[in-house]
Amino acid sequence: MPSSERVPEGRTVQLMCTPPDADPKAEIIWLKDGHEIIPNEDPNLIIANDGNLIISAPRLTDSGNYTCEARNFANKRVTDIAQIVVYDEIFCAAKRLDKLSDL
Repeated sequence: MPSSERVPEGRTVQLMCTPPDADPKAEIIWLKDGHEIIPNEDPNLIIANDGNLIISAPRLTDSGNYTCEARNFANKRVTDIAQIVVYDEIFCAAKRLDKLSDL
């Protein structure tokens, strides 16, 4: 099951998806904010052979709600939402310094 994370911009993140044993084998798809992630459309988003989603160099625009869906003709199973928040480390560090200087 994928889990929510806060990640700095540029640091690889992997979301896990364990499909159920099914016959026929379930197809794995990932959705971001309810829209299907199309493999090879964005080289930054990689759906691995094991079904996990790898965001190789997260950008601020990669922040969102991700779900994994396993489906075949007989059934469909959707995971809970994993919220990914990508943040700018430099911007956050500058804000912390500003707060410290106000003390």
